[in-house]
Amino acid sequence: EIFSRLLHELRLIVPDPPAQGPMAFGGSVNGDQYRLPSNMVEVILVEIGFRAQSLGQSVPIESLKSAVREHRPGVVWISMSHANDRETLHGQLREFCVGTPESTRVLVGGREADSCIVEGLAHAFYCEDFNSISAAVSDLV
Repeated sequence: EIFSRLLHELRLIVPDPPAQGPMAFGGSVNGDQYRLPSNMVEVILVEIGFRAQSLGQSVPIESLKSAVREHRPGVVWISMSHANDRETLHGQLREFCVGTPESTRVLVGGREADSCIVEGLAHAFYCEDFNSISAAVSDLV
């Protein structure tokens, strides 16, 4: 809770990105109640220059698909800290990445993620740490 409050306060002091900056959103996957990783990604992307918004924790994959279709963001992030059924989740995320337009970068990371989810997809990136987030999207701003 303390770290969550600190992140909220940090987000308040990070300057807002330009109104024409690229849009980014994401969250943790269905069944994953961890909110800190996604909130940290939001702060990182805002600081880089994205209009970023965390959609929260335990977001169903179908909701992410719908949001991508409707809003066409430049970046979608998916945090995977917990999985009830890792193999099923990996399959769903792989399907999500394949079905996402190539104009949208998909960032996948967390304890339950690995590089095979994004293997062979030029617009999807496995982010093993927070530094790799910046590297995956720095050319978009």
